[in-house]
Amino acid sequence: MTANTQANESGLCAEFHIDRRSLAPWVRVIYIDDDIKLNFSRRLLNKRVRYNKSEKTILIKDIELSAEDLR
Repeated sequence: MTANTQANESGLCAEFHIDRRSLAPWVRVIYIDDDIKLNFSRRLLNKRVRYNKSEKTILIKDIELSAEDLR
């Protein structure tokens, strides 16, 4: 049985298109400086990561770090 036949029998189209807007929350935010590198999911902004543009500060809360993370 081909993939197209299986898709049609299950009521799915064998071909589908992804709406990029649905992927937006999964985009990663990456910041690299001489002293620090931040890499987190955009969906964490305003939840666990708060950025204050006017004060140029970032607050990260509820983090769990292992000994390896601190190296």
